[in-house]
Amino acid sequence: MKQQLRYLPKNTLTKITETNDGDSRCSSILPEVMIAPQEAEQMVEALRPFTVEEIGSSEFLKMYACTAERLCIQAHSSAAVVDQGNEYIVEAILRHGKLTTLVETLLAMEVWRTQVLPLLLEKMASQNALRCAFILHVETTILSLINLCLFQRHGVEALNDERADASIALVDYTSRCLVQLATPLCQNPMVQRQKQQQQQEKRAEDNTAALQDTILDTYFVTCVASVTTARYLTEYMDALPLSAQSRILDTHDFLLLMIPLVEQPPWTRKTSTQPSRWEKLVDYHWEAIPTSDLLQITQCEAQPWLTLYFITCPVVTPTDRHTSSCERYALTSYRKDQLLRLRRYLNDMLLDQLPVLADLCRFMDELSLMDVTSAVLTPNVFLLQPVDTLRENLLLDQHRCSMNWSSVANIQWEKYFHHITDATDKDLKRIVEEVYYDSSMSKEEKTEQQGKEHLLLPVRSVHFTSSSSDHIVVMEPASISTATVVPTALGNFRRFQLAFPTNYCSSAFSFSALELETTKTIITALVTFISAQSKPITTTLSNQLLLVPKEQGKKKQWFQLGSVHEGIILQLGFATAPIRLDNNAALTPSNNILFSLEQVFISQPE
Repeated sequence: MKQQLRYLPKNTLTKITETNDGDSRCSSILPEVMIAPQEAEQMVEALRPFTVEEIGSSEFLKMYACTAERLCIQAHSSAAVVDQGNEYIVEAILRHGKLTTLVETLLAMEVWRTQVLPLLLEKMASQNALRCAFILHVETTILSLINLCLFQRHGVEALNDERADASIALVDYTSRCLVQLATPLCQNPMVQRQKQQQQQEKRAEDNTAALQDTILDTYFVTCVASVTTARYLTEYMDALPLSAQSRILDTHDFLLLMIPLVEQPPWTRKTSTQPSRWEKLVDYHWEAIPTSDLLQITQCEAQPWLTLYFITCPVVTPTDRHTSSCERYALTSYRKDQLLRLRRYLNDMLLDQLPVLADLCRFMDELSLMDVTSAVLTPNVFLLQPVDTLRENLLLDQHRCSMNWSSVANIQWEKYFHHITDATDKDLKRIVEEVYYDSSMSKEEKTEQQGKEHLLLPVRSVHFTSSSSDHIVVMEPASISTATVVPTALGNFRRFQLAFPTNYCSSAFSFSALELETTKTIITALVTFISAQSKPITTTLSNQLLLVPKEQGKKKQWFQLGSVHEGIILQLGFATAPIRLDNNAALTPSNNILFSLEQVFISQPE
């Protein structure tokens, strides 16, 4: 309920659009504008990198669990609209040079998760499990923002322009995530948990085991997101420095890392309860897939293939020059044999969904005829290679010695964690208020919204009244079983029709155009909900009736009470017809139009 009725500014509402003649289909809904461009500019400009010692602090949670999370949600919402030019958050990140800031904090999060968190695990599991979960989720949030920035070529170029070693650090981080995903199942507890679906009830009794599961689940989502990062880095590899290209092709060998992801995909599993049922990871959620649709590839399944394509096949660069990473990729007999293992997966079904893979198929066919043993391997052009100095600085102290992680863990426990629990954590409350509710609203408005749980109750009746005359009509739901689900930015709404009373006549609730022009007619609806309480629960909606008499071509005009923001919507369909005299002669003035109420729909949170 809280997610569905997320608090948003009233002037930026996503409304359920009107329909024509009872058609329950709704038109496309634009994304919710949670953060205005001016506010986003200030939020992006305030981002700064955090060291490992600062991870978990109130300032860290405020900046990344709140601010960065809101930026990420809005950026994904804006990116979902094609040709709208609304990616102002991504442009702000690149304009202010904050891509390196995100990479630095991402590496600090990784070091904290691997070096400090194991030392705090048992202590945090007993009283700070929820705070730890929000801290871990920051790593996924940052990587999602980085992926949005790398979607375009100028994002990859900005990564190199801001700081040369940032691209090397991101390549190394991505390779570590890919290695974790490609690790065999018998040695990979992270993927084991997803594939084998361990019994949650038994493990939930142990706080430490439950927190360990949270760590595995969060890291799995991060690793899946890193496959998208690998795809963007290989797609625009010519925009990276030569040292980063060398690490992709030679040091980490992204091409070979993709092979296990195709042969043993971590985003596909067979359920243990129903052996014949398959599930795939779609938008980071497991969804059941019918057997007939198993060959339909998901976004996760497409990313390794696209990475292979960009590494092996020539692509057209902005300079109209055909380049291929394979020109620098040293093919050996081992690499050839490993790559050809994927040839049997390039079937017609896959090529129909990803036509670009026809070039990859042709490359493999040519490779099978090639004698790579006699090929001259491209020597490594570097005698000295740059290293990931960003991560190295995090792992070493000021004397360039290994950090004392036990001391860091003890300091963090005393400073950030031991004096609070999840129940008394004010930082967690701030995250809920700022991420799930809009922070621009006043406390009075938030308090008003918090008492709207009754909007999920069934509707008993709706009482319509008019301020201009004695227009009164009482309606009840026609059939809730025929309700349709309408997606909005605040969650799904259930939309169904209201039934008129048996003695209802269309003239009983009608308005003339002349009446609407001369008086401000206010329509008020009193919605009564079915409740176990003795006192009925009601909600009142009111708005001025505005109908356009000049649009003669429309047989029906729609008027709306309420909004998605208010948690309930009433849509009134008025039929239009000329006012006729007793002799059935139509009056000529355009304002002599009669609007009669003929259809009413109501929408509630699902």
